Amino acid sequence: MDQQHGSDGEEDGSRMKVFVRIRPFNETEQERGDEGCIWRGDDKTVQLAYGHARSHRSYRFDAIFDQDSRQEEVFEAVCRGALRRAVRGVNATVFTYGQTGTGKTYTMLGADLWEMATEWQTRPNFSRGPGGGGGGPARGSA
Repeated sequence: MDQQHGSDGEEDGSRMKVFVRIRPFNETEQERGDEGCIWRGDDKTVQLAYGHARSHRSYRFDAIFDQDSRQEEVFEAVCRGALRRAVRGVNATVFTYGQTGTGKTYTMLGADLWEMATEWQTRPNFSRGPGGGGGGPARGSA
């Protein structure tokens, strides 16, 4: 078992985590032949090319989701732990930040994501865990 994780691989949530999702080019960008300036280096690193000389910089995050990442992958890595903590009565927040048109709404409310969260928390084997928290009403907003 990993020192930082519990038996189910869920971190304790004691620190803020930062994830990056690189969106694919939209149709207009593809038609113009735009070139990307950011790409995934490994599971936790993005490479950024900038300026006329295309200098490179690397940045590390808790996880990187590239253009081919599925909603389910994002949910499992980003939302599942927060949802589990919220159901146990612990405060949890998931928010997106970025420029207009970069996919924040799709990432948070994409066709499958809300259904996955609802289905997952209503499964019979979903439990609040020992000392399970809350007992009060749960609230959510988007």
